[in-house]
Amino acid sequence: MTTFSKFIPGIASGSLEIAPALANLNFDFSLWKVAAPKEFEGVGSALSSSRRDDAERGMLHTIARKLGALFERRLPSTPGLTTAYGTRASEIAQVLSLGEQGRKSYGVFASRAGADATSLWAAATSGPSAISVHLLACMLARIWDAPEATSIWVEIVKRRKEEVIAEFDGTDIAHLATLSAAQQDLPRAQIAEWDDSARAWLRVADAIKKKQQKQLMLILDNIQVPVNAKTDTYESVMEAWSNALIQ
Repeated sequence: MTTFSKFIPGIASGSLEIAPALANLNFDFSLWKVAAPKEFEGVGSALSSSRRDDAERGMLHTIARKLGALFERRLPSTPGLTTAYGTRASEIAQVLSLGEQGRKSYGVFASRAGADATSLWAAATSGPSAISVHLLACMLARIWDAPEATSIWVEIVKRRKEEVIAEFDGTDIAHLATLSAAQQDLPRAQIAEWDDSARAWLRVADAIKKKQQKQLMLILDNIQVPVNAKTDTYESVMEAWSNALIQ
């Protein structure tokens, strides 16, 4: 793994000759964890021990962190949205919170009982940009079926990686995680797992907010307005995503 010690001589001498070191970054995203915003605490406490472990140390956590780092510089700051999303998500998750005694009644399935908000907690413990990425996962899962949504993810990840590499001038050490994410593999199977977990969360939310969801869909089904006029998949998704985050 590249370390900051490789950068010190250049910094001390007033010149920054770091391009060779940055060209082979191997940031371990599985080790990166941040404290979830307090508004999301209800989500974490509602998870079974197995799902919480998956979210904090498993593959979904690594995926959330990679995607968050990759898209971080393209996303607007949305502290208000993070607060609102966490508050609503915690409210939903707590409705299905079982507690230890409740889970024991499920016997051998106890470790998987209760609300499946694994990807959401993975995002919440991976930073604000990962939370925004989870919102995109829900958007894509709502509109397209799994194979199509996964293909869109594959395309926008590919394009974003190309964008990051093209923008790198060999001297920028302010966004090491973004550069490393652009250099690491994110297989379609992992993206499909991310999409599947987001769909699991949508099923939980829809079940709890069944009446509100039905009312919303009745309204949306009668609105014939295109998301945007862009024909390029990457640009269209990025514009729709950014607009959804700030409106």
